[in-house]
Amino acid sequence: MSKTFSPANLALIFITFLAGYSLIQQSLAYLTFTNMDHWPSTSATLAQATYTTTQNTTRIQYTLNIQYTYQVDGSTYTSSQYSPKTAHVCYDETEIQTLIADLKSQSPLTIYYDPADPSLALISKDWNPAERLLNFALIAIIPLVCLFFLIKNIRKTDDDSPTSYPNQSTLPQPSLSQH
Repeated sequence: MSKTFSPANLALIFITFLAGYSLIQQSLAYLTFTNMDHWPSTSATLAQATYTTTQNTTRIQYTLNIQYTYQVDGSTYTSSQYSPKTAHVCYDETEIQTLIADLKSQSPLTIYYDPADPSLALISKDWNPAERLLNFALIAIIPLVCLFFLIKNIRKTDDDSPTSYPNQSTLPQPSLSQH
């Protein structure tokens, strides 16, 4: 018997997939930056510090765009990571402008790098443990809730479908009498 999914079930599958992907990304970020408190520092040269503006439905978002170069054990690396978060976002233009001015005034710039993989570096180690846990928990809950409803809907669909079909011979037959 082939199984077809309702549009609601397909939507739940899609949301579960996206949330699961986000969970994996958050887990990788968490694992990557778990030991950042012990990362050594080095000097870096700031190559670029700008921001982009994005208007969404409720407010304007300012995203930091940076690039800096640094050396570790004679090798030169380039990074665009400000903090452990995927992107550094502000909702106040003055705040992002102040941050950029502060970065440009620092010469040289102090950055922190992963000694196991010096290509991973960041400027700010500011990533609150409570914020990490909250992000992880919220992203973990979404796929679990979606899976719960998906399984519930599939079971409901299975319970609603007939398990046996009535025998045609036991059904009342229409009379063929003519008047």
